[in-house]
Amino acid sequence: MSTLTIKKSVLALAVSVAICGVASANQTDLTQDGSQNTALITQIGAAQSVVASQIGVMNDLDFTQAGIGSSLDALQDGYDNQAVTWQEGDDNSLDLTQLGAGAGNRIDYFAQGSNNYGSLFQSGSNDIQAEVYGDYNGVSAEQHGSNNQVETLLEDTNNSLNAYQSGDGNQSLSYVSVANDTAIDTWQSGQNNYASVDVYTRLNGSNSTFNTFYIEQDGNQNIAEVVLRGDDNFISAAQYGSDNETYVDQIYHHSTYIDSVQEGTSNYLAISVAGNDNQYIGSQWGDENTSEVEFSSRHNDVQAEQFGELNSLTLLVSNIRNTASFGQYGSSNTIQGIGGGAFEVGGAWGDVDLVQVGSNNLIQGHQLSDNSSMSIAQLGTANYAQVTQN
Repeated sequence: MSTLTIKKSVLALAVSVAICGVASANQTDLTQDGSQNTALITQIGAAQSVVASQIGVMNDLDFTQAGIGSSLDALQDGYDNQAVTWQEGDDNSLDLTQLGAGAGNRIDYFAQGSNNYGSLFQSGSNDIQAEVYGDYNGVSAEQHGSNNQVETLLEDTNNSLNAYQSGDGNQSLSYVSVANDTAIDTWQSGQNNYASVDVYTRLNGSNSTFNTFYIEQDGNQNIAEVVLRGDDNFISAAQYGSDNETYVDQIYHHSTYIDSVQEGTSNYLAISVAGNDNQYIGSQWGDENTSEVEFSSRHNDVQAEQFGELNSLTLLVSNIRNTASFGQYGSSNTIQGIGGGAFEVGGAWGDVDLVQVGSNNLIQGHQLSDNSSMSIAQLGTANYAQVTQN
């Protein structure tokens, strides 16, 4: 086992620079070939550069850069390797690659400051954990293989995450804390994958606003889950395959736009919104799909469509001035309440518009409100509608 420690600092030269006017920039090249090696690299100052390579198993790379305009380009090839990186300052960049046919590689990436960027790549069954604090920072995490996990925390303003996973049994877990104008784009290809975005507030009441979240999953038996706390956020979830599930839960706050698409069979969608002035637009393409939509506040707009046969759309809307528009195009479809029976739309000044095109379709509904309206259109044969208004 060998340990290599390289430290270069320009802090001690700060006085000389100020006096002599001489700029300093350090560059480190490191290569380790073998097993159980450790590299500790610390650079402080401006325009620092590190190129590191470790070939083997059970190697450790511990890297720290503090300053402006520094970069790291690192490669670990093998398994059971670990890289811990910390960049503090502005305009820093990181390109870290872990390769290996086995498992057990791990990347821990921490960035604090502005305009920092980290590019992380793994192949095999590995883990990535990233935390980003500051403004205008970006993280790109790419994993190829099965049973991988990428977990990220974004805080502050105008930060971005691109997570790409190819394989089965992968997880992408994204957390957003008191962030504004943050963008998260998650793409997964394979089976039994899980992607989540959790937006939460601080105890002092600060929340996250004007954020954009995209989740796309290609394959079967995948799950996408978004939990929202904050205002003026945008969510888009798309799943292509069968036996997939999408969950969107806005616990409170307002003015969120939710868009969802599912293409395939036996897919499930659940939307729950507790807040005002929100909008949901969703569609399912295929057979035996289920949508459950629940809105419990006011001034919300719900639009959902299903294309195919044996689909189910359930609805529960309470509070005032909500608008719901549902369409089903195919045969043997149902629009009813959550858990079966009649759907319920409550609150005054509400509007409900239902369309079914096909045969053997069913509508069961109950409107509990004043000054509200309901429009029903069924085109086809052997359709049935039963609606009551109180």
